[in-house]
Amino acid sequence: TDVRHVSHVTFDRFGGFLGLPADLEPEVPSPTPSASVNVFGVSPTSLQCSFDHKGNSVPTILLMMQRKLYEREGLKIEGIFRINAENSQ
Repeated sequence: TDVRHVSHVTFDRFGGFLGLPADLEPEVPSPTPSASVNVFGVSPTSLQCSFDHKGNSVPTILLMMQRKLYEREGLKIEGIFRINAENSQ
């Protein structure tokens, strides 16, 4: 009755998540063309993408960041997108 399932997963920026169980594997659409070759040193074509709630192909990291922003009610924080954080933060 006390069963525990453990999965060891790694992330490869070219191959996405490696070792994910099939039921957790995200649907990964083909990469979206980008106007720039590199953004912050990472090629947009190397980013793993998922579909958002409207069916758009979006980098998975952006969807995760959006979910955390909403969970922590970040949109209610004054200046969140215009005031720089302290270096210690």
